[in-house]
Amino acid sequence: MIINAAPTIFDTIQERVQAWENVRVAPYRFGGVELTLGTREFGLLHEHGLLEIPLNDALKKQLIAENKAQCNPHYEHQFWIQYTIHSRGDMTHGLWLLSISHLYHNIQRQKRRGQLTASVQSQFLQTLNQLQMSEPLRNIFKALLS
Repeated sequence: MIINAAPTIFDTIQERVQAWENVRVAPYRFGGVELTLGTREFGLLHEHGLLEIPLNDALKKQLIAENKAQCNPHYEHQFWIQYTIHSRGDMTHGLWLLSISHLYHNIQRQKRRGQLTASVQSQFLQTLNQLQMSEPLRNIFKALLS
């Protein structure tokens, strides 16, 4: 008997995100996992493929305008977006969205701590360049760094 031990999309996303700096992956009370950066939640991944991500209003609106994510109907008047992962191709985009959230919450974390030095800003700009995002999204992040 052959057992298929290939990791699921859910498992793969968890493993990749857990490898990021200062990230903790823990069970979520409504199923799936909660992704945190320090004590800050930067995403929820449900086992059925729904990804929920908190961002600021500008990032939320821009990602929705670019059809990169949808408004979360449960948090329509808050800053949450959602994206449903159905396939490995969707997984790549879901990881990209989580990368954006991780970067945003990391910038906010460094600001709260008063540690947004020129060196840290330079590192964030390098990450920003690697994420291959639109100019409007890049400009939102650049404003956060100033």
